[in-house]
Amino acid sequence: MKINILTGPICQKNSAFKDLLRKMKIFLFFLFAAAFQMMAVNTNAQDAVIELKRNDVSINQLIKEIEKQTDYLVVYSNREINTKKIINFEQKINKVSACLNEAFANSDIGYDFENNYIILSKKTEANKTSKVNSKETPQQQGITVTGKVADADGEPIIGAAIIVKGNSSRGTVTDMDGNFNLTNTPENATLLITYVGMIPMEIAVEGRKSFDIIMNVDTELLEEVVIVGYTASTKKSLISSVAQVKTEEFAQLPSTNITQSLAGRAPGLIVQSGSGLNSKSSISIRGGGEPIYVIDGVIRSGNDFANLNSEDIETMSVLKDASSTAVYGARAAYGIIQITTKSGSSGKPKVNYTLTQTWGQPSFWANRVSSYQNALIINEARTNEGMDPQFSNEVLEKYRTGSDPGQYANTDWRSAVLKNWAPVQRHNIAVTGGTEMNTYYSSIGYTDMNSLFKSGRYAVDKVNYNLSNTTKVKEVGLTVLAQVSGFIESGDDVYTSEGGGNGYIIQEVGMKAPDEIAVNKYGLPYDIANNPVADASQDAGYMRSKSNVINGLLNIEWELPWVQGLKLKATGNYNWYDRNDKNWRKDAAKYGWDSTYPLYAAKPQLNLSDTQGLKWTLQYIASYSKTFGDHSITALAGYEASYQNEKGMGLNRYSYTLPIDQINFGPTDGMDNSAWEAENGRAGYIAQLKYGLKNRYFLEGAYRHDGSDIFPEDKRWGDFFSFSAGWNLSDEPFMEYFRDNDIFNLLKLRASYGEVGMDQGISRFSFLDMYNYNATGYVFDGNMYPTLSEGGAPSVNITWYKDKQYDAGFDFASLNNRLYGMFDIYLFATTGFMANPDPKSAGYIDPYGRGLPQIVSEGEKRRAGFDFQLGYRDNIGDLKYDFGFNFTKYDIYWSNYPWESLDTKKNPYTRQTGQYEHFSQTGYHYINTANSAQEWMNYPQLQGSTNLTGGDFIYEDFNGDGRITGDDQYRIGYSTKPLINYGITTDLQYKGFNLNILFQGAGKRDLPISKTMWSYNYLSRYDYQLDYWRPDNQDAKFPRIVSSQSVNGGNNLVPSESWTFNGSYFRMKSLVFSYDLKYSLMKNMKWLNTCRLAITGQNLFTVSEATKYGIDPELNNIFSSYPVERVIGFNLNLGF
Repeated sequence: MKINILTGPICQKNSAFKDLLRKMKIFLFFLFAAAFQMMAVNTNAQDAVIELKRNDVSINQLIKEIEKQTDYLVVYSNREINTKKIINFEQKINKVSACLNEAFANSDIGYDFENNYIILSKKTEANKTSKVNSKETPQQQGITVTGKVADADGEPIIGAAIIVKGNSSRGTVTDMDGNFNLTNTPENATLLITYVGMIPMEIAVEGRKSFDIIMNVDTELLEEVVIVGYTASTKKSLISSVAQVKTEEFAQLPSTNITQSLAGRAPGLIVQSGSGLNSKSSISIRGGGEPIYVIDGVIRSGNDFANLNSEDIETMSVLKDASSTAVYGARAAYGIIQITTKSGSSGKPKVNYTLTQTWGQPSFWANRVSSYQNALIINEARTNEGMDPQFSNEVLEKYRTGSDPGQYANTDWRSAVLKNWAPVQRHNIAVTGGTEMNTYYSSIGYTDMNSLFKSGRYAVDKVNYNLSNTTKVKEVGLTVLAQVSGFIESGDDVYTSEGGGNGYIIQEVGMKAPDEIAVNKYGLPYDIANNPVADASQDAGYMRSKSNVINGLLNIEWELPWVQGLKLKATGNYNWYDRNDKNWRKDAAKYGWDSTYPLYAAKPQLNLSDTQGLKWTLQYIASYSKTFGDHSITALAGYEASYQNEKGMGLNRYSYTLPIDQINFGPTDGMDNSAWEAENGRAGYIAQLKYGLKNRYFLEGAYRHDGSDIFPEDKRWGDFFSFSAGWNLSDEPFMEYFRDNDIFNLLKLRASYGEVGMDQGISRFSFLDMYNYNATGYVFDGNMYPTLSEGGAPSVNITWYKDKQYDAGFDFASLNNRLYGMFDIYLFATTGFMANPDPKSAGYIDPYGRGLPQIVSEGEKRRAGFDFQLGYRDNIGDLKYDFGFNFTKYDIYWSNYPWESLDTKKNPYTRQTGQYEHFSQTGYHYINTANSAQEWMNYPQLQGSTNLTGGDFIYEDFNGDGRITGDDQYRIGYSTKPLINYGITTDLQYKGFNLNILFQGAGKRDLPISKTMWSYNYLSRYDYQLDYWRPDNQDAKFPRIVSSQSVNGGNNLVPSESWTFNGSYFRMKSLVFSYDLKYSLMKNMKWLNTCRLAITGQNLFTVSEATKYGIDPELNNIFSSYPVERVIGFNLNLGF
């Protein structure tokens, strides 16, 4: 056995290898202990003879043959030994010593035969002189050094080698409890500690006699296992386009759900923030639609994924090409987010507790103008139009001084409704342990989310739970995993007759004029329309929701003992969910200025609704893996079926006389109810074949015969497939120079092609004749009667869309794996869109009074781009660092947009066909802003505009007909979805300190400036709007102010580039600075395994044009959405 850091972490990270790891530990312990107790000197050890299979073998193969053909164990570290180096031996049969001499000739690697093991290490002066000194001088007496070696979780490491640096004859190994005893150790010695899969350590003795040593997993050179689809691959043999997301720091991030932690963390992954507490970010892979989420091998909903407990996630991968997604068939055209959750580990119970406390405030918010500024602007607008000022100098002075707030208010609506910080608290506790046969993992988490509302309204809380048990019966190769997990989420929001939801309150706060009164002289909500103080109060109505999701998973895996490599697997997953909503629309009391008598705008009403659903999935998979000589194959075949049923009901009662929020207290006049039910089913046959030659050349093929009940029976099944090939170029003999000089430690080329199905956007039962039911279709003799009416014509030819996916790329590592990266270029071409034919082309407009049925169109959409990742990691003494950069760019081109009419396609400036999708809208080309009425003599006017003068927008006469009409519009601006996305990661570790920073950005993206404020008679609400046109401010961003839109016929409010700005941004997305108190301060507390304290932050600074307008660039719906927050907080992690 060898100390080889390439193989160990497989055993530690993957539960499938836990048994092997335990056996190896015990085996190593007894073997090494026996070796160190041997008293006999093996004088003939170096004369042992081995036979190589061929002359040109790698050092790794040489070591394997030595261990296979002799009693030696070879101890080495991949940090010092390049085991991939190919040596051309002169003789295939030779002594071990001769082979080693030939292998390490002209290098700085030496070897020692000590008892029953061979130690390979770099040559030192101490090495060269130790044996001479031992012969010439009496051996010095040293001290006895004892200690314990454990991993980061406090588990003892059995069989770790402890060797005195420079004198490899002085050494020992740890026992069953991780303890060691090394006698006769010089007081100034340095100990070398090595173990399979761990980072080698050097510790100076400095006269100390006792040590507690913690070893960390070496993550740099892992032959890591990656789960792709229904199988697993090593990174070296992986030829799909897959990006892995580091999940270790998720638990420390100040995020309330997992989607908020993903932006900028992987190439190809595009994430845009949502709005509100526990908001779900939108996720796209390479610019496609929403991907599917595969959790522990089963397709789950996006809501289930978003509400996963971040501390329960073991691994996360982003599957981007057909090679990795085709086995999932019709739903995988937009890629896959694949997650593996944590399972138990054997040993004594371990308890882990995490507390996260954060405070959030709006990342950006524009400053409001005062009542005094507002009044001056109104007067200016009226004066410019030849009218008298609205406010006298006396009134202006009252606004300025605030001397009469009852009549001349200067209301700060934000401070009236909102507080400065919104607290969020998260707790999580996890317990794991078990025996060699049975292990368990359980966790429960609670998140309490509060909003910025002073009233305490609008809050969300969530409970997550996970119970997992794994049983392994080694004798028959059986593994059974049973898991129950889920979450309960409750929310409370506001609801009145003037509007509902937190976004409405934010809009009210942003749009109310500063001279409007918020509260009366008694501090009660003042009686004005849309008063957010009232609408956000405890007296206002509510929208309360409660979601409950329970998921059960049973996984049975059988490795047949009598057929090595054959594995049978059966998986059953059952998912039940329920959402209950109670919406009590009730106006809060409002009051006159000098009154305590409550006034209500409307009577209450109540809506109750409940939606329940269930989904089950069954999988039966058989796989076979075998390696024979230089060849390896993996074959897989299986069947998968799923079924989903959902039903719901709703009850409504209106105009309550008594404000009692129960359905039976509502009047029966005008009450109504509703109900619905839906179901769907899918099935698929799966096949996959992988072939490898010399672990250097790889071929893969995947196939899925997929069925869905949304299609007619004769078109229900579709066939989807992929092919891929890979070449580890760096392993070729002609690349030996590049390997040996660390120019290319890895250079792998790969390419794939596949056809993946799509059924998004196809309506159920659209292939059948449809009828619409109306319960009150007509009235006869004073009574209402139901009616049926025909729907659209059936689309009998409805079938699958097909997405043809091309991908080519490479992975590389250089400079002893310190420099690493990947690059991919891709093209997705989607065809087969269902669309109604254009009546003019069909020559048939209205068959039997119904529209034309959908048919397979000639539409085609192409999505193309590239993504790459580049990183560099190393250490300077105790400082370890890892810098990474990932970049994604894509665009979408419609070669034929199937939903356009022929007339629309004839206009090359506004049509979608033959154009890129990224433009935001059609509008007018803004030339400049006129500086006088006379300037308008040189330009045509927008149709319908009047009284144009200085400060009005001038537009281009695009078709040159001498007037501005709808025919002069063309495509303008980029969409709000960024075409460029990137992330920059920094990870620094120094002794017990760790600093992790993520910078994230987006480009080729525009945002609209809301014209809502200007539609309020063009009056300003924010200070950035003060940059309006005036004779002394002719380079202004905004047009002149007017007292009414009718003054110029709305000339300045039509769509144009003047109402957009560059939405690109660069921001510090997250920061975590932590210290492990177990490193020094608490290292002697044996009962405590982990004690880490972290300071966290999110959205701490941003560079963007959007910030000039007080807008967060990630939010598209700017003025009517709960703001994106800047978050600070701390995190405490304790392990016992």
